[in-house]
Amino acid sequence: MGCRGVEAVLIIEESSWEEAAENFGGLQNVDQALAPIIDALILNPAGFPQITGGIRMAKTDRIEWGDGNVIPALRVWFRYRLGDDRVYLLYAEEIPEDS
Repeated sequence: MGCRGVEAVLIIEESSWEEAAENFGGLQNVDQALAPIIDALILNPAGFPQITGGIRMAKTDRIEWGDGNVIPALRVWFRYRLGDDRVYLLYAEEIPEDS
């Protein structure tokens, strides 16, 4: 399980997150996919829809590099409870292109 210290909350990568990241080429690729939404996860995790209990979901856009490498659009599942100072990244899954 990895941790990253950040300004507003601590982002914690659960082992399930690390396993899911391997499906998309590893943590570095998933980190690049998360980059556009990471500030919102850090500064306002409660701004994402709550699915059940403290589980919330964010979405990323598809990323294509000039070398042909592609990270698909992802659904990012994370746990956050109001008043907590931690966001737990749980799982990522591909959003089908036709959705």
